Amino acid sequence: MSENNLPIKLVLQKTSDIIKNSNGGSTKFFGEITPQLKEEITDKFE
Repeated sequence: MSENNLPIKLVLQKTSDIIKNSNGGSTKFFGEITPQLKEEITDKFE
């Protein structure tokens, strides 16, 4: 191989690569939790 075509590729870090991820999100509910819903779910386990 010639010295002009080395098989090594250099990848440099960008400043966006070292930023911490932001914590986030709130608790998401898919519907209202009612006593009737709780009873239906517990009946499935009995």
